[in-house]
Amino acid sequence: MTPEHCWFGLWAGWGGFSPGSPLRVRPKTFKERRAFRAEMRREQRQMEIERKHLGAIPKAEGGHGRDYLLFQGPVEAAPSFEPMDGSHHGSPSLWWSKDHAWIVATEIDGLSTFVAGSHEAVADIVAHPDLEALEVTREMGIG
Repeated sequence: MTPEHCWFGLWAGWGGFSPGSPLRVRPKTFKERRAFRAEMRREQRQMEIERKHLGAIPKAEGGHGRDYLLFQGPVEAAPSFEPMDGSHHGSPSLWWSKDHAWIVATEIDGLSTFVAGSHEAVADIVAHPDLEALEVTREMGIG
């Protein structure tokens, strides 16, 4: 296994990895509107900074309209992704070793995670007492 050199593909569609918030409350009084406009200008500046940072992250097209932000690091980094909005959608959907010895894939709308690798690696996962794991083949459906 090659845990020190991994790629992580984080679905770009998670809202926590987009600048700004889609929710707005419309102010009622003049004073509230003035404060609201000032806050909106601050948020716009912050969104431009976030957009610049997000724009610098390499991306990959994943098919079915699923684009991914790409990151590199050791395998221990997999659980460390934190979205900007504090939501729980911080785990990479895809992660794999640089030498392509294995890959972990979790469908965005799915309930399972799939690991592909050597027979020995898969056997170790299936035998692990803390994991609920089954060995599957390419021919088996996931529905």
